[in-house]
Amino acid sequence: MVRARHLDLDEGMVLLLHDQCYHGADCLNALALLSSRVGWFNRLNHALFRHPRLARVAYPALRAGRNVILRILGRRPIDAP
Repeated sequence: MVRARHLDLDEGMVLLLHDQCYHGADCLNALALLSSRVGWFNRLNHALFRHPRLARVAYPALRAGRNVILRILGRRPIDAP
């Protein structure tokens, strides 16, 4: 389903839920709304990313951080040969 929609997992995470597909910042927002409020991390995640605009603003920085860490660790992109 992800490939049929031409979604690049190297460019953003994907959530498939109830025949809906969420990608990138929309996925981050949906996960925040689905998460429990137990624990400080979950409460912080929900407080920050339940707002779609904030998720859209923060997502590129989070993705850039992920890419930097993957480069430091010497990991290849998902679709790399």
